[in-house]
Amino acid sequence: MTLKQMRYTIAVAKYKSFNEAAKNLYVSQPSLTSAIHNLEEELNFEIFRRTRSGVELTDQGLEYLFRIQAIVEQVDDLEDDYKEEKNSLLYFSVSCQHYNFPVDIMLRILKEININYRFSILETKTKEVIEQVSDNVSEIGILYFSDRNKSVFLRELKKFGLSFHYLSTQSPSIYISKNHPLATKQKIYMKDLEPYPFVTFYQGEDSSSLFVEEIVDFSKKGQIIYIQDKATGWNILKHTDGYSIGSGILDTDWTKDIITIPLVDCDQMQIGWIQKNQTKLSEIADYFLRLVKLELQTHLRI
Repeated sequence: MTLKQMRYTIAVAKYKSFNEAAKNLYVSQPSLTSAIHNLEEELNFEIFRRTRSGVELTDQGLEYLFRIQAIVEQVDDLEDDYKEEKNSLLYFSVSCQHYNFPVDIMLRILKEININYRFSILETKTKEVIEQVSDNVSEIGILYFSDRNKSVFLRELKKFGLSFHYLSTQSPSIYISKNHPLATKQKIYMKDLEPYPFVTFYQGEDSSSLFVEEIVDFSKKGQIIYIQDKATGWNILKHTDGYSIGSGILDTDWTKDIITIPLVDCDQMQIGWIQKNQTKLSEIADYFLRLVKLELQTHLRI
């Protein structure tokens, strides 16, 4: 016994005709008739008696109708309640590599809106950003590629049915403590970094080195510290001579002891956003991306 069969029964009883019930339910009459017949076999009694003037309920059919009407009404009320709740909420989710600026943009939007919402900002591994957008966990993803990993990156997007939309080109910077031995330099070369430990986000054992969030492959470097969240990374940078590499944007509210210095002899970062092919952005996603672009224009050299 299914909810569909219950609805069919109620409609046939209302219109006293299989044909009229099918028309009003926008289903074929054979499909409706078959569903009612299967239901009668399951219940082991006739619900309807066929007459010359149409159909009428049997005594058992009338009792059955009385009971299922209450069930269907409760289901309809429940669906209406959840539809109203869902329609009154603003939904948006973005997945991203470990950047500060998407969080800053989300905070700005939260200060502007005064309706109920369900927002998610998911900082995660590069490959998971791609998978989450593909699986509709997030509407969009924020990440970058370089000349070194461009072909692998675009091939992975194609495999998952995603497209990349360019936002900005940026020369990377290093993040270090203001007390770091390199802190007085105006620019940094790769050779300057050789004595110091590299702090990088863990991408998983099965992930290619081409999916690292840093612009340079340090997989053969002697001293590497793997982290999974920004707070841990900032603490390590603050209290050691370690360094990390990124866009150069800092959240000064909680990285007061960290500085950035341009890294001049490596590839540039192509920062952008991804979405599923042939999908239309929601208004909130479009607004979020416009604010991201403004943020990048303010802070990055584009």
